[in-house]
Amino acid sequence: MIARPYNLRGDFATACAFARAIARGKDVCKVAGHEPDQVRTRCESASPVILGAVLAGGLSARFGSDKALAELDGRTLIARAVDALAGWCEHVVVVGRPMAPAPTLPDWPREGMGPLAGIAAALHHARDEGYEAVLTCGVDSLLLPPDLPDLLAPAPACLAAQPVVGLWRPDAVEVLEAILTGEGRHSMLRFAEAIGARQVTLAQMPANVNTPADLAALEDRKAGPQ
Repeated sequence: MIARPYNLRGDFATACAFARAIARGKDVCKVAGHEPDQVRTRCESASPVILGAVLAGGLSARFGSDKALAELDGRTLIARAVDALAGWCEHVVVVGRPMAPAPTLPDWPREGMGPLAGIAAALHHARDEGYEAVLTCGVDSLLLPPDLPDLLAPAPACLAAQPVVGLWRPDAVEVLEAILTGEGRHSMLRFAEAIGARQVTLAQMPANVNTPADLAALEDRKAGPQ
């Protein structure tokens, strides 16, 4: 259930939201002191409006407990993921779990179908709400590069070694629906190839936490010489 946006980047988010309302024919006269034409101009001249989606529907089988609530430097992994996306995206949602430090969405078409079900839910929401792209990451994707959206633009694209980290177009949802409701593996790479997504290779890949040992190694790495 969507409660409220987790993050609004000040006036720009308001401008874009009301520009979309104007485009849909709603009677919006003034927004935060701006006339409609000013609002529309600001939105059209700015970067694409991106929805951030943290994919959190995994079972954490290898971790042995709820990985999303594991802590690194006193902060849960899910809070870290939400905060990372909030720095780049207008709104952030968490997909695949009912409680989170951001509005939540259920996996589509149902839970237990892997990260593609989380991406499908986010793409449905983005398409319905007028977002231009969706930036996804796993709940355990840590130390993402500060220029991640620029590295992935234009959509569609994903990290070659961690394809759950990707920038997707909402209109790719139809291809994803066919994969999830058809036969065959529900593979991230299958989806990426089907929509022609570029696979981006980084000099240093973000950390990925699958086991308690992975988390311990990351803690040691962060505690090491700077």
